[in-house]
Amino acid sequence: MQKLVVVAVVLGIVYCKDFTFVNNHGVTVWVRTLGNAGLPAPGGGTVELASGAQVTLSADEGWAGRFW
Repeated sequence: MQKLVVVAVVLGIVYCKDFTFVNNHGVTVWVRTLGNAGLPAPGGGTVELASGAQVTLSADEGWAGRFW
């Protein structure tokens, strides 16, 4: 599952600035973001996803960062 998420995030970074996360687990998870200096982190830095929830985060032009 982690490999699939990594591939999805890498492809998202290359081809678009919108990232969609879906929680298919039976528990709540949190998506954390880290951005580069001068640009806000998508989702404000932390997004809570309840089981079955979905969120799309948009990154500003020029954003370079990480999700974990």
